Formats: sequence, C-alpha cells, structure tokens
Amino acid sequence: MVKTSNGSPYFIPLLPPSYPLAVRNPYLSAWLPGSEAANLPPAIPEFWIGQNLFGFSGNDASITPAQVVSGEYTSTRTIFVVTTGKATFTLDLPFSYLTVTASSQDGLPIQVYSAIDSSWTGHFEQNAPINVTQTTSEINDMAQWGRVVFASRKPDTSTNFTFTTGPRDIVQAHFVNGGESSNPQDASQSDAITAFAHGLGSVKTATAITFVIGHYHGDAINYKSNDRTPYFRSEYGNPVSAVDHFIDNYASAYSDCGTFKSKLHNLAISTGCGKYRNILALTVRQVFGAIETTIPSGTNPANMKDVMVFIKELSSNGNINTIDIIFPVTPLFCVLAPEYLRLLLEPLVQYLNTGVVKQVFPLHDLGTYPSATGHDDATRNTLWAGLAGTYTPLLQKYVDYLSVESNGLYIPTQLSTIDYPGPLACQTNLAIKAAVALNALASCLNYSSELYNGGKGGLGPRCDSGLTHFTSQTTDMHNCNDFAFSTTWNLYPDVLLGLGTFPTSAVAMQDAFYFHVTGADAGLQYTWRARPVIGGHFAMLARQGADLLE
Repeated sequence: MVKTSNGSPYFIPLLPPSYPLAVRNPYLSAWLPGSEAANLPPAIPEFWIGQNLFGFSGNDASITPAQVVSGEYTSTRTIFVVTTGKATFTLDLPFSYLTVTASSQDGLPIQVYSAIDSSWTGHFEQNAPINVTQTTSEINDMAQWGRVVFASRKPDTSTNFTFTTGPRDIVQAHFVNGGESSNPQDASQSDAITAFAHGLGSVKTATAITFVIGHYHGDAINYKSNDRTPYFRSEYGNPVSAVDHFIDNYASAYSDCGTFKSKLHNLAISTGCGKYRNILALTVRQVFGAIETTIPSGTNPANMKDVMVFIKELSSNGNINTIDIIFPVTPLFCVLAPEYLRLLLEPLVQYLNTGVVKQVFPLHDLGTYPSATGHDDATRNTLWAGLAGTYTPLLQKYVDYLSVESNGLYIPTQLSTIDYPGPLACQTNLAIKAAVALNALASCLNYSSELYNGGKGGLGPRCDSGLTHFTSQTTDMHNCNDFAFSTTWNLYPDVLLGLGTFPTSAVAMQDAFYFHVTGADAGLQYTWRARPVIGGHFAMLARQGADLLE
C-alpha cells in the first residue's frame, strides 16, 4: 500500500505507472497515468500508446471537484473512491464496465453523468465521422473501422435517465445547471460529445449506476486474405444484442471477477510474494488486453471449430503472433488457459504448412495488425510442442534443421529475443533453446529417446573452474570469468515440460549465480557483453525455471 500524509489519497496495493480502465482488446485499451490518480476529476485517460481520450472533466469553474480518497487495482478491476461534501462515489471498472456507486450520509440529491467524444473512435480531426465503416486499418495503433459502443440503462434506482449528443460545453453546462442531458444538438461539430445522465433523487444507501464502453468491429483481423470476426459474434451478431447481454451479465461478471481475483491472489502469494502479486495483477490485464479470439467471418458466423487467437505486439511495431511474444506469455496461459497456447500457434503453423515460407525454419510473425497476411521472414529456432499429427511433416523439417550444429549449437551471428545488444555469435541461450526444442519435438513425434543431451553436448554446467554458471557463448567455455554470462531463460520450458534436456544441477547452478550479478535497484542484466539492458520479464522466466524444481 502507498499512503501519503495529510489526508492525501492512498493506493492499493501500490501506485502503478498506469491504471487499466477499459482494457479489453488491442482497440479498447484505455489507461489512466498513475501520476494523475491523486487528482482524478481533471485527469485525462489515454489510449495504450499515449493518445489522450476524452474522459473526466473538472476544469469548469462552477463545479467543485471531488477529492480522491483511494485508488486500487486488481487482476480484474480498477476502483477509485472519491468524495464531495458528504457524498461518496466508487468508480469500478471490471473489464469494460464503468460502475459509479454513490452514497450519502444526509440523503443528498445526486446525479451521475458520463460522456465520450470522437477520440474513442481513433479520430482526432475536426468533424470526425460518427459511423466509421472503413475496411480494417489503423492510424497510430487505433482502429479506423468499427463502432465505439457507449451505453447505459435506466435501473430501478434511477428516477430520471437522459442522454444527448452535442457540443461539449453546451452539454456539460446543461447537466451542471439542470442535472440532465437532453435536447440533442449538432453531433457533427468538432467538439461534439455523447453523454448520459442519471438522476438518483435523494440517496442514503449505496446506489450503483453502470455504463458500458466498448469497440465493436465485425471484422477483427484479416488472415491469409480472409476476414475473421470476434468469437462472441457467434452468439451476439450485432452491437445491440451484444451490449444488452453485457449489461444483463454484470452481476455474474462481477462475481466471476471476484473469484478469479482471489484465486490469482492466492496463487501469486503461494509461489512468490506480495510484490509478485502486484505485478501479476497488472500483467494479466495487459496480456488479455492484447489478444482477440476469432472465428471465420460472415453474416451469421457460427464455425466454432475454427477458432484462432491473435496477439498484437503492443510493445513495439504491432506484429501479429510474434514468436518472441508468445513465449513470454506462456507461463500465464499454462496456468490460466493452456488451450490458448495452441490457439495462438494455430495461425502460425497453418500458414507455415501452406509452403509459402521457403526457409527451413519458422517465421517470426504473421504481419502487422490487423493484416495477418504473412511473409517469409523467419527466426532460426523456436519451441514447438503439442502440434504433432496434422503437422508432423512440418515438425520433422524443423528437427532436421536444428540437428545441424551450425543451426542450433553454434549459431552464427544472430539477433536474440532481446535485440538491443545487436546480433551476437554463438549465444548459449539460443543454443539452449534449440536443444530444448529438439527434445520437445522428439516428444511430439514420439521418438524413443531425446534428440539432444545438453549435459553432454557442450552446454553443460561449466564455465569457469568453479562451475558457477553457463558461459555467454557456446565457444568460450574455457575463456570466461565471473561476469561472462547471459540470462538463460530458455531453461524454463525444459523444466516446465519435464524434458530433462539439462540436469537439475545446471538449473540450480545458474539460479544461484544470478544473485551475485543482480543489481540492487535495476535487476538482472541480460548479458555482460553489451550495454546494460534489463529484461525483467525474461529474468522472471529464468527464475520460474528454478522455482519449478523446488
């Protein structure tokens, strides 16, 4: 918990760099900078890449801004408590719900207002279009097609429910003066907003009002020149039916969120600590906010047997189903939803199986979101498991490729997953990856024995005379020192899958070594032979490999 003095807000479990608000898929990804959490009324939420989105507004001189009491995030919800006078409000955002819970000691009359503008559609120009029907494309990572859904419903606790569209200043002034949003204005103006207002009357007990924000797109992604649609459209084929169900399902979703949060909390504490739990709570929302589950498109999509999951590389250039992205999220999906790993790999192997890629190693990604049209760029080795059967000939090709020493054990100058150090030769971590991949492939193909024994083939637990750690290069094991290392996170899948490519003593040795080279503040450096780069998520992968042995 972060708690400031003099009655200032407190934050649970800590004050993050950014709070997830509505984080549902690559195009509904609204965040609030942590630096603005203590002064919520004038704060401006942001799209994940940094564009300002229209949100709360507390700059009107005639409005007394509320005071923030607390902020909290979990793996499923973000909660802010604010107070004004003797009334208290709780803003609760599980997934893409915005719930405002109001209470008052003296039965004060309360009105609740919420609004959005065209920035939520990815359009910041003047006279932005209300309905965007352009085919799949992006500008600055924001979708230029589909519809933004903003909805609310009059509950029994609301005595007056109104809505309007019009110029921002006029709409807000109308609410401030009369407590409602009515008399629609010109929606085509550059500063037009859409607003809802709930009049709750005199409130004594806690009363909740729910709003819904979402991005509805019939076509989610183009895969091999065929459009694919979000999975939910098999059940809810239009925005109205989808939002009706979403509102109706609030109580069930709220309960499920609580159950999930508790299970994840307990799991994080049992395997790590409170700090690990705090990181994991944000990580879950980041991961699921980057993926979309799809089926083939159509007027009435119903092919539930052809399910594919696509993940957008939000950290850099928007690549689709990048191998280097799927691997780091493997631990999360292994625990929460193992089937997602197969669904993420399925688009890749289907594309590879067409024969378009002429190299004898897998491709790096499927293209740039939202066009998974593929290309023939490839990465030299990766971990393939659980894909035998239909793809046996494809996997055999990769076995043959990695079995050549210059493609696996002694790889020429090559980029790694962390590419900041630039291309490097004979990277031990890549050699470990190749060795583990070979044994994973052997398991998939039902070979009688392992294809590679890391303990006897040049990658064993030796570097200096004290046998303290793996060398950073497969060729310098007799010419290294206490700082000649790289983070060997590719040991993790070997332990996870129980392949036994490397002896447990090698994993334990490397784990013990990390404590001697980890910076007190920054963490574990990726490699000693390039400028310091901290790969925190990969350091966790390396640590998890050791944890699985304990």
